[in-house]
Amino acid sequence: AAAGWHSDETWREETPLGSVLYGRSVPEYGGDTVFADMERVYDDLSDDVQENLDGLYAVHDHISHRRRMRAIGKSEEQIDAWRREFPEVRHPIVRTHPVTGRKSLFVNGGFTDRVDGMDADESKELLASLYALVAKPQYQCRFRWQTRSVAFWDNRSVQHYGVPDFGDQERLMERVTIGGDRPA
Repeated sequence: AAAGWHSDETWREETPLGSVLYGRSVPEYGGDTVFADMERVYDDLSDDVQENLDGLYAVHDHISHRRRMRAIGKSEEQIDAWRREFPEVRHPIVRTHPVTGRKSLFVNGGFTDRVDGMDADESKELLASLYALVAKPQYQCRFRWQTRSVAFWDNRSVQHYGVPDFGDQERLMERVTIGGDRPA
């Protein structure tokens, strides 16, 4: 299970439309995936907070992948080549869904590094307050996996979290990521 709340691949310039996950082999207990509706999160923000967030951009990066590359012994040259291929990107903190026109909060603890142009401490504080919203149960839906279950979600307005509560049981999933667009 992936650690932490996130939308898939927001470190890319063009982020995925959605993802499909197939449960090839699932644990007897645990290993659920929890989804959070980021449109509802945005809708529940006060008008002042919405106004303050509209127009702000955040920098997204795949720092965790570089850490894994180092951990398995990849050279700094290989890591630098990967970083050149996938540099940091800026996305709006509030994105508008290209189909529905609804706004949603578009930052996540997995790949959002900082608020562009903001003091580091202020950025960290703002992002922490936004990340905390996704953990509220009123925005969540929990999916209990069974063998051969299929889940599909819209990465443009939903975050997800694979709950790592299944011990040493096998959890083998197959994912298809559907190409998307540049968040606006």
